[in-house]
Amino acid sequence: MGYVEKDGETRLIKSVDHVKIEVRDLTAASKSWSSLLGKVPDQIFTDSLAGRKGMRFSLQRGAIELIEGEQNVLKALAFICADLRSALLEFHERGLKTGPLKTSELVSARGESCIQTSCEVYSSHRRGKFITLVERSKPSWAFLKNFSKVLWLDHVVVKTSEPELAKAFYGHGLGLRLPLDETFPQWKARMMFFRTGGVTVEVVSSLGDSGQVVDTFWGLAFRVTGISEEHDRLKKVGFIGSDLRNGRKTGTRVFDLKNAPAGIPTLVISREQLDG
Repeated sequence: MGYVEKDGETRLIKSVDHVKIEVRDLTAASKSWSSLLGKVPDQIFTDSLAGRKGMRFSLQRGAIELIEGEQNVLKALAFICADLRSALLEFHERGLKTGPLKTSELVSARGESCIQTSCEVYSSHRRGKFITLVERSKPSWAFLKNFSKVLWLDHVVVKTSEPELAKAFYGHGLGLRLPLDETFPQWKARMMFFRTGGVTVEVVSSLGDSGQVVDTFWGLAFRVTGISEEHDRLKKVGFIGSDLRNGRKTGTRVFDLKNAPAGIPTLVISREQLDG
């Protein structure tokens, strides 16, 4: 039912499966994300339950999933489970709440299909309403098929004004590993880095800020190699990047995208040892 991680602990969640982004214009959004990621979609599909078309861009870790909707917004952060129903029993024991199980058939343009079961999981109306757990009948359906200029989803950013409650939700509740929980006075922030399947869920709270009532799914960061070349490539396809700078983590170089799709705060990051 569970997965054994680096620290030897068995966890119910394997990894971040995908980030779901609702878009008004699927064709336009597909062009923007193809340009950003440097690849075409791996799947173009129809969700039988929602009756909406979507596209999936799989990366070495994580994926971007676009779905037709009424607005352009980060919609959900989805984690993959091998045995969703068994995992839900344990999450209930930990005091988490879950929405109804939803089962739909995903059918790709090539005729490939799989059954996907999903549900929301949260601790209160304030926390986790954008978290989704998924299980698929065919795990290979979502595998990486097309090469990408971007290696993987490095981290996602969640903002909270109640860090202790957020820590309990992501740590004890969902069971994500927490390798770092630190306060940074120079940035007036407390940052908690939860890890799963090589992707980080970065939960950030501003010191002394108690005004934000609901946790928000805020931003994305992508890992690349050859960051100077990626900066130039993205400029050529119409993106505006900030100047290159050293990242907060030693040995990293980063830049922001000022006109990322849907206005989502987006960071591009590399490690110097990977860039040679």
